[in-house]
Amino acid sequence: MSSIRRVTEVYPRADPAGIPMGLRVDRQVVALGMGAPEAGPDLGRQARAVFRAMRELMERAGGGLENIAKATAYVSSAEEREPVNGTWWEEVFPDLGDKPAYKVLVAPLPAGRLIELDVMAVLGATRRRIDVPGVPARDPTVEIGGMVFTSRVHGTVPFTGDKVAEGGVEGQAAQAFRNVLKLVALAGGSAKDIVQLTSFGRSPGYAEAARQALAAMFPDEDARPPLTTLTNFIPAKFEVMVEMTAVVGGRDN
Repeated sequence: MSSIRRVTEVYPRADPAGIPMGLRVDRQVVALGMGAPEAGPDLGRQARAVFRAMRELMERAGGGLENIAKATAYVSSAEEREPVNGTWWEEVFPDLGDKPAYKVLVAPLPAGRLIELDVMAVLGATRRRIDVPGVPARDPTVEIGGMVFTSRVHGTVPFTGDKVAEGGVEGQAAQAFRNVLKLVALAGGSAKDIVQLTSFGRSPGYAEAARQALAAMFPDEDARPPLTTLTNFIPAKFEVMVEMTAVVGGRDN
């Protein structure tokens, strides 16, 4: 039997078409594919409009920006990532110590849409930033309401500045998985609390090496966290990046 007690649609204040912005499922708020083509054919205007809609979503759901756990933006080209990842996102979350987990991916978007946004939030909970000691991270890992969400974690070796692990995809993936395990431990959990791992590489051929790195770390298949392998933009210095979701502490979310 499902443990979900309440599901409601979240509507904008101005609602001429009756289209919900997202869903509230108990304490969680989820929105997928938020866009603002009505803002005109300008990426900056659409980005700011989407982020305003994110704020409205949270207010209409009974929360605020402090409850946002994770967000993913989608743009049409790699060149459009940086202003969305930097300028306009940082206008909303200027405090480096208090940001949601976040990434910007490249994807085909519907005509007229220059940006889309997915949002996940936990009402009644606030974020706690977690960092691997000695590993610089622009976008954070956060614990919120007993859940842990990373941004994309790279294979940087701790306390080496920004040195990436040797060994190609498999070596970088192994280090990224070690960094992920450290993050979940710092959140108060362990590998058994990981509910999803997602890896990103720039071409499909990387996936087998990423799976091999995970299998080497978890030779017992029954104890191995599930891994989804995706192909998308990653910065040139990396061969692979990893994202994690975990539930720690056995709390009711």
